[in-house]
Amino acid sequence: MTAANLTDREMLKSVVLEVLRQEPALLKSVVREVLVENNIVVSTEQAARRKEIEAMILEDFDEIGDVYKALA
Repeated sequence: MTAANLTDREMLKSVVLEVLRQEPALLKSVVREVLVENNIVVSTEQAARRKEIEAMILEDFDEIGDVYKALA
């Protein structure tokens, strides 16, 4: 990393920190967006859909679970 890149990076960091100090509510939304984009946490819509799918899988397994156990 060159000195110019390091200086640019430090300047960007100070600007971001200043914005977050002035708008603390923004920090929560930024962190949430980063976590969702990196699949660290899922959005509310994704979580609801995932629960639906898991419920369907469990229901199917309950219906044919004996077959799975017999095959295992």
